Amino acid sequence: YSPNRTTVKCAKDIKFYPELIINNHKKELIKDIYDKYTKHKGFKETSYTVDEMLANSHGNIFYAYKNNLIGFLFYKIVNKNFLAIEFGWDYENPSLSLGSVSMYYAWRVAKHQRCEYIYMSAGYESSCQYKANFRGFQWWTGINWSDNTKQYKELCLADDRVQVVNY
Repeated sequence: YSPNRTTVKCAKDIKFYPELIINNHKKELIKDIYDKYTKHKGFKETSYTVDEMLANSHGNIFYAYKNNLIGFLFYKIVNKNFLAIEFGWDYENPSLSLGSVSMYYAWRVAKHQRCEYIYMSAGYESSCQYKANFRGFQWWTGINWSDNTKQYKELCLADDRVQVVNY
């Protein structure tokens, strides 16, 4: 991974910082952002609660724009690999490109921690197709690692057509 000029330029407007202690007020802000994020993405259900994100991660990055919290990334480092657990942002200013900026900051943290790979969490539904656009992208087929981005994108689209049947 290496960031493009547009991402680096957008990153200059966004402050990022790790948070070691997350109080109840911060949890509420995270929940509000996550609710906006999942609604914007059209997810049928959320993946995690804030407490589960905290329990499943070793670290987090918060993003602020004009002194307002706008997004977050929970992550863990496993065997010199950076694993994004959950990301969210409020989408109130899409021109900030926080998804790309978050990848840039995750890369900086991973580089500082001497990680070999960055894993961008799960890939499902059409909203995850963008992951295939990063240089060096690979995905796990269930049997082996593949760099077939066309097949990955097709599988993401197929996920959109899955229907849950309740009995």
